[in-house]
Amino acid sequence: MTPDERERLERRFTAKIVVDGTGCHMWQGAHNGRYPTLSLNGRTVYGHQLAWTLEHGRAIRPGHQIDHTCRTPLCVNPDHLDEITRRMNILLGSGPSARNAAKIFCDRGHPLFGDNLYTAPNGWRVCIMCRDGRNRKYAAKRKVAKLETAWLAEHGEATA
Repeated sequence: MTPDERERLERRFTAKIVVDGTGCHMWQGAHNGRYPTLSLNGRTVYGHQLAWTLEHGRAIRPGHQIDHTCRTPLCVNPDHLDEITRRMNILLGSGPSARNAAKIFCDRGHPLFGDNLYTAPNGWRVCIMCRDGRNRKYAAKRKVAKLETAWLAEHGEATA
């Protein structure tokens, strides 16, 4: 991008910004219902990604996303934007994954840390006390079913 093209883009970009009382640069242009959008060379780009790229002079690294530290999706203030991994972006949010990751007790009230925590290969955290309880219950059901099958095989004619 030539310096003239960059200057035109920056003027076009900043014309759609209003600074609010919190320091957020609120996007006044088009958006997709959540994030600011801008048409650039026939492509739609996100305003917060463009703001970050213009500020840092490089593309966003593969596997990374731009996080709004102010938690305001329409903000394009480069000081409110961080380049982080997708996982970190999810965990910093308020969705189910972030809420579960923040839990220190399982749904039954057992501690979800130390010797009572198992982290599965897929990253899921498992309460060992609950897991062992489920395993005991399953083993007991299998034992009863096995005994019933053996009893029916032995006394099958008596029940017919």
